[in-house]
Amino acid sequence: MRFGLKQSLNLLLRFQPLKEFLHSFFLLFLEMESRIEGEFDDQVWQRLEPIYIGARRKLLQLRMWRYGPLFVWDNARPVFDKLAEHNLSLEGKVYCDLGCGTHHPYGTSAVMYINGAASTIATDLIDTDKKRAAEALYELLQDCLANPDVWHWSDLSRDEYLDRVQSFNFKALRVGDLEAGIGSAPLRHIIASIYETAIEPDSIDIMSSRSVLEHLLDFEVACNRLFVLMSPSGVAYHLIDLVDHRAYGSPKHHWWSFLAEDEHSSDDLCNRLRASEILEFFERTGFKILSYNAIAKAEMPVGFRKQLKGRFASMSNEELESIRIACLIKKPQERSVPPAPKI
Repeated sequence: MRFGLKQSLNLLLRFQPLKEFLHSFFLLFLEMESRIEGEFDDQVWQRLEPIYIGARRKLLQLRMWRYGPLFVWDNARPVFDKLAEHNLSLEGKVYCDLGCGTHHPYGTSAVMYINGAASTIATDLIDTDKKRAAEALYELLQDCLANPDVWHWSDLSRDEYLDRVQSFNFKALRVGDLEAGIGSAPLRHIIASIYETAIEPDSIDIMSSRSVLEHLLDFEVACNRLFVLMSPSGVAYHLIDLVDHRAYGSPKHHWWSFLAEDEHSSDDLCNRLRASEILEFFERTGFKILSYNAIAKAEMPVGFRKQLKGRFASMSNEELESIRIACLIKKPQERSVPPAPKI
């Protein structure tokens, strides 16, 4: 039985080591090719065209592509839905994306703005590649313009929604000019921690974060600072990831590994707080809890409970196996200054 070249290659690619080697070699080739300066000749673009089309189509369908529209949708839509569930609106409000990330820093803010926010603030500790951020914003806004039924969530009229989308300078964004692309749209990007004075006290009406609060190591101080930044009656929606983040990149760790380490040890990455402890800090600070739910649970490895250290050893399995929580909290109207942190 004869095999053609394509069939032979498909057969060889069933061997995982070879597949991984070819994959690495291919990525190296792409990186080297992308660094070539000057114009491509006909042969080069003809080779790159199928790679570009295939990769682009796959990336646009990948929800974890951090430059992609689907990633932004997954970050922004749950916030909007939770607000709507409690009859809360974005319209005319100051919105803050806490820990916006370095890949698509304006993505969630832009979607909130075109759905009615008066202005937005995106914060992070690390600056972004402005040219790449502009290109990502261009593709997002293109999708918002082409698919309003997917992105128009608010009670704004369709005309006002479209006017807000088109208030951005698409031509500038397309060529990577972020500042000119945003133009007069009221979107700010701040490189600062919440402890700095870049954001005025009592100025944020709606805040959201995704996998951010678990990184605030002194959570009591951070909680008080968040309280100060929120306006009276301001609300915040936080998704908090409670797992050991080292497990995302190391087979030596699993989601609960850090609970078997000394009570005072720290990886300087996660605060190790469990769901009920975070709730207690919110309430102690003065926030009103509008909703608080474990949205993901998983079972600990067999026998691991015997390895738990310190306070974790006395916690229930239900507490320990809550690995992701979603909460909506509110700063009461009558309070503007939180209690002083414990010393």
